[in-house]
Amino acid sequence: GCISLEMRNRGKWLTGRLVVVNTDAVLMQWLSINVGGHVSERKPVRSYHKPQYEWRLAFSHVPIVLEAIQPYLLLKRKQAELLLRAWEQRSRVKYRRAGVSVEIIALRQDFVSQMHGLNAKGVLA
Repeated sequence: GCISLEMRNRGKWLTGRLVVVNTDAVLMQWLSINVGGHVSERKPVRSYHKPQYEWRLAFSHVPIVLEAIQPYLLLKRKQAELLLRAWEQRSRVKYRRAGVSVEIIALRQDFVSQMHGLNAKGVLA
């Protein structure tokens, strides 16, 4: 699975993602029915690969799910905690026509950078 954060529209919008990819269509449909979200099929790249199914959850529902599963997370606990902190900060910022402040954009960029570090692949330097 993947827990991620990204900024859009030059920091005006902060969005997160909760994604699970699996080859078991029954599991993915269960997630969709019981948790919500959307399931899409990924076609196999090679003829000997099984189809993959990707379940995604809208950012507005991610905090509710992460809070519920947080006690059971082992590998993604830090990402979940970071996304929840970012969500809390995002919820406190009211939209204004002038946009968001430079300080808020910097804070959001810090959240995104931290998440990229937690999700980085390969050997840590």
